[in-house]
Amino acid sequence: MGLNRDMGRRWRPLDGDTAARLRAAPFTYPEVGGTGGELPPGYHQLSQTVRLGAGGPCFDRARESVLTWRVQLGAGVGVSSSGPSVMATAGLSLLGAGRVAAEPQLPRVIQYSENIGTVGDHDFCRGSLNLGTVAPKGKRGVVRLTVTSFGFTGNGPGWKRDPNCRFRLNYAVISAAVGYRWISVPVSFRARPGQKFVREVYTGSGLVDLTVGTAPLHDGKGAPQSFASSIYTIVP
Repeated sequence: MGLNRDMGRRWRPLDGDTAARLRAAPFTYPEVGGTGGELPPGYHQLSQTVRLGAGGPCFDRARESVLTWRVQLGAGVGVSSSGPSVMATAGLSLLGAGRVAAEPQLPRVIQYSENIGTVGDHDFCRGSLNLGTVAPKGKRGVVRLTVTSFGFTGNGPGWKRDPNCRFRLNYAVISAAVGYRWISVPVSFRARPGQKFVREVYTGSGLVDLTVGTAPLHDGKGAPQSFASSIYTIVP
């Protein structure tokens, strides 16, 4: 895909060593993707809404602008990345004298929210989780699902004795490659925010529906303990 004239002036390719270092670098904050829904504590929100138009062609142009850095460039941000497309690249964005390193997440449409609340196994323990998805480098048809805790709490002396909130994390994949696949995994989270559950899930390339929710610790197919959220994405 060619670069337009304005893009060519401010977009620069990264050298191989820098691109590899950025791909391997961890995020510098625990709430990865947490601003996609209700903001976690400690963030200040700036929101701007603009009507772009209607219809399929308008959506296609908007999607192309996001995935080829034109939105960032149009906002005056200089971009250096390992490729002119967002898909499966590492990027370095420059704004004035400052720098922000980012590994792009998969393009996705979320049903309900990227954040889900849940209860656990004892003493009214409860908390919320953020759902993040990326495409691991060099692994076609694979999604890395990262579930990050915003912190859990509970009531009474039982929680003080055992400050671990346990439940099952259920996630299901629907795609052309795997059909339907359902997985249930026991997890435990404490009061400290930033704890993570990370799992690489084979989905196959193309359009994927990844649904995540929670259930009782001893019965993965029991009554839901959260309002599940579905992530529709395109996997390289």
